[in-house]
Amino acid sequence: MNILVQTYVVSGLAAAVSLAAAWSDLKYRRIPNKLTFSNMALGLLLNLSFFGFEGLLDSAAGTAAGFVTIAFYMAGMLGAGDVKLFMAVGALLGWRLVLTSILAAVLFGGSAAAVTLARRKNGRARFAHLYRYIWHTAATHRLAPYEKIDGESDAYFSFGCCIAAGVLLVICLDLSGRLTLVF
Repeated sequence: MNILVQTYVVSGLAAAVSLAAAWSDLKYRRIPNKLTFSNMALGLLLNLSFFGFEGLLDSAAGTAAGFVTIAFYMAGMLGAGDVKLFMAVGALLGWRLVLTSILAAVLFGGSAAAVTLARRKNGRARFAHLYRYIWHTAATHRLAPYEKIDGESDAYFSFGCCIAAGVLLVICLDLSGRLTLVF
């Protein structure tokens, strides 16, 4: 199998995993461990098989780079499934593409949040709440969970969809040769 086909196989699998996770996140509000952990292992094995020891190192570094998002989980901004999905994508695509995917997912998430704020017309209250959270974190030097505003409905935001959109964008740009990696 030539290297281009191998790259398409790994990229296609990362796209499929991301889409399956987005669907699960929308439907069940969770991303299953079976999906994430099995694809972390598969990513490590495929990269070792296709690209040798260098591929394995890139895959392991990608898994570790995805794990960096644990800081957002600890702050209550991401779910555990989101972190494990980033780790699985990192195992498949490597550290450079997963970091770029994280950046793209955050941009998609920010755009979705801006649309939601505009639709709900509560942007001023949300930003004031965020400012108080950041100020409190800086003043106490402790990362506390980011809580919803009192009286706010329990709205669910599927970040898994933003992750899938970011991963798909990065894969398409990478495979078309139009991606200039930031990292």
